[in-house]
Amino acid sequence: MSNDLTDDLENGMLNWANPAVALPTRPVAPLKVALFLVMPNAETGLGGTEVAGFAYARATIVFPAASAGAYSNTSAVTFATATGGNWGDLAGIGIYDSTGTPRILWIGPFGSPKTINDGQTFQIPAGALALPLPTASKPLRMIALSRT
Repeated sequence: MSNDLTDDLENGMLNWANPAVALPTRPVAPLKVALFLVMPNAETGLGGTEVAGFAYARATIVFPAASAGAYSNTSAVTFATATGGNWGDLAGIGIYDSTGTPRILWIGPFGSPKTINDGQTFQIPAGALALPLPTASKPLRMIALSRT
């Protein structure tokens, strides 16, 4: 999947626009950013290895209403300082909602690993994380109609 939205979010967006199905459950605020050492599956959001220990916790991220088919974080997202050990080489991030069992909505790998050692802090500057509306990953197909 090239658009980095998980299937769960893609299906929810499509179902929202389909009056023949019940409205999907919206993501629960606040949205949280997770840091990964190994990225989860881009389609399902399963697997992967999230940073653990050494004062790590997911950080809240705030987005405004979308404009021109995209939005970006309105303020810096600052994680706690790694304390008592290294977080390691970060491969990318995931954005989760805050339901009882958080759902991963978006996955994005870094172009190159970001190393966070003991005493260092990871930050996403304001406006640095832009989430555009994805383009269709599969082309529309026309099927032949028969007339009787």
